[in-house]
Amino acid sequence: MNITIKNTKIMESLSDETMCFTATGYVNGVKAFNVENRGHGGCNFYQAINRPLYDKAVAFAMESRGINVKMDSLDYIIDDLVIDYQYSRDLKRLMKKVVMIEDGKAYTFKAVYTPEIGSFIQKKYPNGVILNGLPFEEALAKYRVCH
Repeated sequence: MNITIKNTKIMESLSDETMCFTATGYVNGVKAFNVENRGHGGCNFYQAINRPLYDKAVAFAMESRGINVKMDSLDYIIDDLVIDYQYSRDLKRLMKKVVMIEDGKAYTFKAVYTPEIGSFIQKKYPNGVILNGLPFEEALAKYRVCH
């Protein structure tokens, strides 16, 4: 089963304990539910758009996580997707400059990435990894480890 989110909006200024967001959940490419968290702690709130698909997503989440509590089971998957969305958005913004990971920290350089600039920085910082030259999914995985 493939669960994804779209139309994701994160309101960082409204987050107190948990991330404040809204999104639309899709199951195998079909719109199944709306989800939101108001950022005050606690579980996500779901509104089924397609009840059978929503129920399948909850059952899948319960089975895959080994959880017997229906309310929290889908939260783990959705929260990971929202966090991935946030890291992806942040990295795309950062990659307008040159982004390097070294010793578990991300650094930016005020330059537009070219292979020549990447090579120059790589020579100066041989232990660093220039994210701009990597496929985006690989760069995202390395960036996520830093945070």
